[in-house]
Amino acid sequence: MAIDTVGTDVLVIGAGPTGLTLAAELRRHGASVVLADAGGRAERVARGSGAVVLHARTLELLGPHGVAGELARRGHRAHAVHLVAGPRRTASIELHRLDTAHPYVLVLPQPALEEALLDHADVRWHHRVEELTDHATGVGAVLQGPGGPVTVHARYAVDCGGADSVLAAGLGVTARGGTTSVAVSADVRVDGDFAAGVVTAYSAPTGVVLLLPYRDGHVRVSVLDLTGTPPEPTLTGMQEAVDAIAPIPLRLSDPRWIGRHETTPRLLDHYRAGRVFFAGDAAHRFAPIAGLGLNVGIQDAVNLGWKLAYVCRGLASDSLLHTYHAERHGAGAKAMRAAESLNGLLRKQSVSPLVRNLTGPVMRRLLATETVQDRFGTLFSQLGLHYRQTPFSRSHREHGARAAGDRVPDVLTASIGDPDLRLYELLSRPGYLLIGCTSQAQPRAEREALADLFAQVREAYDGLVRPHLLVAEGLPADGAVPVLVDTRRQFRTRLRAQDGDLLLIRPDGYLGFQLPRAGAGLLPNLLGAWVVTHATTPALTPTHSVLG
Repeated sequence: MAIDTVGTDVLVIGAGPTGLTLAAELRRHGASVVLADAGGRAERVARGSGAVVLHARTLELLGPHGVAGELARRGHRAHAVHLVAGPRRTASIELHRLDTAHPYVLVLPQPALEEALLDHADVRWHHRVEELTDHATGVGAVLQGPGGPVTVHARYAVDCGGADSVLAAGLGVTARGGTTSVAVSADVRVDGDFAAGVVTAYSAPTGVVLLLPYRDGHVRVSVLDLTGTPPEPTLTGMQEAVDAIAPIPLRLSDPRWIGRHETTPRLLDHYRAGRVFFAGDAAHRFAPIAGLGLNVGIQDAVNLGWKLAYVCRGLASDSLLHTYHAERHGAGAKAMRAAESLNGLLRKQSVSPLVRNLTGPVMRRLLATETVQDRFGTLFSQLGLHYRQTPFSRSHREHGARAAGDRVPDVLTASIGDPDLRLYELLSRPGYLLIGCTSQAQPRAEREALADLFAQVREAYDGLVRPHLLVAEGLPADGAVPVLVDTRRQFRTRLRAQDGDLLLIRPDGYLGFQLPRAGAGLLPNLLGAWVVTHATTPALTPTHSVLG
């Protein structure tokens, strides 16, 4: 039998949400990809509805793929989270205050998410990895498919194979773990006097009941057991557990799916082994709280996808790939600590009346303040995640950048074609955004020098770095360097930007660097850390006497 041979930039293993997002991101940024999954599409749907919560930051990152709007239409937008301990509500987290176009938790079945992502990725279903070899110039893999073996030669491979993946251990990557949790979940109808449109969490000594409303009237009911004896994954078992925990009568009926999940938290010590990377559940597993695994996995994929694509296309050096572990391992560690801390608090509440009696009043008092509301909302939505302490960001600050690694808010600006243009709409085109802030208060010579510098950037990077001038007043304009207007002063206020500032916004919506006017001469070196120029283009020559 002839063996099929395929060459590609990246081999992605596993077609769950992380693998699908990564494949779509690679293709969007110009890399070739082979996406293989050992199972079939029908089998994935038959396994059940899976995770159902998408947070605001995840929706922001899916926006450039054109799927965030579709998902928001298909899912239910819950704008608050009610926390109930005992007979009365302990506190509420009001998500409508979030600084985003998605100020809510989106609840929808995982197959709906995967279906939307499948429009942007081609999958080789029923292709299992039999062999994988990492060598100096690439990765070789043998896939066993319905038509026989397939040999894949790739520059890199990414394991998104989920919790059952064994590639990391085979490549010598170690991991640390945590306390095993058991949750039983069901998609059912719920009758009772509860707030049907929001996410509700009931806690009691025996466990936690989480209610996540779907758009069609069904509710995802999850029971996190704290006794060591989880309920049976049946309607009767779920009903008995809910009766024991919820302070009000809740009647469950019309089940369309029931499942049991046993999770032992795990975090790989390294997200890369040679030319093989790890993402999603192959890199980390968390306690089944707040949909962390799904959301962190998708964010892994977005972080890695554009970096791999640019390195494969020769547009960036391999050093860019070092930032993946530095950034996402830290994010995984934070998520693991958050899940373990919450899990630990719930277990302490289950055995300690003192902790239960103190937690409610303290939470009510804290969440009554706007500052704490904003802090909790930002943490819950993952909008507060940043990469300030990674080596790349620290290096940029040491070389004169005022800020690096922060999430850039999705602020409103005005373009010549859209008076309410969101900044993230500009990220729908691959590449980096370079924003130069200016106004009529800035001397004309400085404004002209900035426009000349941006024209050089546009030529040197052939569209991969797309410069835009952002003016404080005036009219938007098209041209070689488009002009946007900061009509609501959101950009300047939220990013603390001043006239003459230069800001590089990465393809994933994080700040590469923010240079003050006096640091314009550093622009070529800082850009060189992210992307390389074409050999035939001249070097950038910023005008130091005019820009500082």
